[in-house]
Amino acid sequence: MNIRGWFLATAVVLLAGSCKGEQPRPAPTASEGPGRTASTEAPASAGSGQTAPASAPGFVERVRSRCPANQSVTSGDLGEVGGALYRAYQAALKGNTPEAFDEFQAAFHPEADRNHLRTQIFPRVVEHVAKYVVGPSDPSFTLCRVEKQTPERVKVFVQSRDPKKSDPPSLLVLRNGQWLLDSMTP
Repeated sequence: MNIRGWFLATAVVLLAGSCKGEQPRPAPTASEGPGRTASTEAPASAGSGQTAPASAPGFVERVRSRCPANQSVTSGDLGEVGGALYRAYQAALKGNTPEAFDEFQAAFHPEADRNHLRTQIFPRVVEHVAKYVVGPSDPSFTLCRVEKQTPERVKVFVQSRDPKKSDPPSLLVLRNGQWLLDSMTP
């Protein structure tokens, strides 16, 4: 395709996107070249510096899993950073029941908003838990990254086994020698 045809095609795509109520994307710079814009590319692999085109115009791929820590969590020991997540996943594997929710909520610090956990977080964790755990009866999972924010607060990323879902972050706080969930992304 010659440069004139490329500009015409770009104009048609931008106009079509604006007709659907979408925000138009800027035309690519000469260094980006035809079909290669920042909004239509995603990293090919972590740290490679290469990019791969997204599967559809305007589609932004999820950040691919990268797991430098690759730490397996196999118990609900609250003295360990991953213990509360293990307990939360263990409860979620039991389904969306009042008893399972009580177990789930116990993995959070006492000041956590119980209503928000019950209505917004727990049902979604139940829906997505299989993407993170080893199996339907094994809540073991892999911690990919642990970012220490303060001595009593860490942000962790759990490995997602779904290539369409990013590694979800969770915040944990240290209370009375126990790591408890402060917030969790389903």
